[in-house]
Formats: sequence, structure tokens, C-alpha cells
Amino acid sequence: FKTLGAEIECHGGWFYLGGVGQDAEGTPVTPERFVASGEVNVQCESSWSAFCMALELGNKHLSDEVIKLLPKILAGWLGGVSQLMLGAGCPGALHNTLSVMPYREKECCEGSFSTDRWGCLVGGQFNGWHRSLRQEVKGVSCEPSKTDPHHWSAKCSSLPGTYTELTPGVCREADHMPVGNCSGCNAGWPRTLRGLHRFCMADWF
Repeated sequence: FKTLGAEIECHGGWFYLGGVGQDAEGTPVTPERFVASGEVNVQCESSWSAFCMALELGNKHLSDEVIKLLPKILAGWLGGVSQLMLGAGCPGALHNTLSVMPYREKECCEGSFSTDRWGCLVGGQFNGWHRSLRQEVKGVSCEPSKTDPHHWSAKCSSLPGTYTELTPGVCREADHMPVGNCSGCNAGWPRTLRGLHRFCMADWF
């Protein structure tokens, strides 16, 4: 591969792969970033089925096509990685902690994240496109600031993830993350699994 960037995150004592991009800005991965070579060998236990005989005849063509498709497969898989659990061992000191910025108007505070050509923030702090989640964040709400009178700042409990207020104006990631059923963790896996099942069933004919 050529120049990929990975975001390693720490949540509740666990390491996560937040996402993979082409650069530090999290630009989606494209097939051009990968170079594939070699061959793929597929063999059958029984060589008497019609499928196996056809596989023997077209093995070279199948191998070439698979190698040709590998960059697209890798780009599709890595581009879909989001909050992939890697394992335990992340020290508690690495919990995410952040400061919420004060805004004069509630609408500006809840606006979409945006920067000008110099990299200065000109929009809201949290809503909008999220580089690591690869999706648009909505629902971050603001409340009267506890540190700046007549200003508004984001409510910790509404931030993406699980955050609580550590001190006024400072949000800290919770020690224990909610356990989910992983529905939708990898939208491409059910489709891949069905394809593998059909591929195995084809050997019966």
C-alpha cells in the first residue's frame, strides 16, 4: 500500500481502530493506494463435480481476476472500518478529555463544524462531518455556558461517544462504555457471508 493513515483510539480501557484514510485528514481510501501481485489457488476436495472441473479449467483466469480486484476489496473493507475493537490494555490516563468552546449564539454553537482556508474554526465544534466515524454527526446540543456568562457551549452528554462533565467546560470520556450488540458494525459482512455460503453450495452441482 501507499501512504495510509490509521486512527488509534482509546475507549473504556480498550484500543479501537477509529478509521483508515489516505492521509491525516481522513480522506477516504481509494483502490489506487494498493498494488497487488501473485496468484490465488482454489482447489476442490472432489474433482468429479461439474463445478470442480470448471474450476480447474478456469483457475488461471479466476486467479488473475481476484488479484485484479484485490485493491478494490481492500479499499472497500478499510474504508468501512469504524470503531473496530482491537483489544484491551489501553491505560486509563489516555481517556479522551476535551474543552467545550463558548459561543455567543446557540445556533452557532450547534452549527456544523467548518474551518476557513487558514484552518481557523468558523463553525460549530462538533456537529457535521466526523473524520473518524466517516459520517455526519447530528444531535449535539448546547446549553448556557458555566464558565462564560451569556454564552453557549456543548452539553457533554450529547457528544458522540460516552462523555460526562469532569469540571465546568471540560468533558471526559466515561470509564465504562455501553455494551452494544454490534448490529451494523460491519455492513458488508452479511453480504460477504451469503456469498461464501453460495460458493460452498455450488460444489454440490
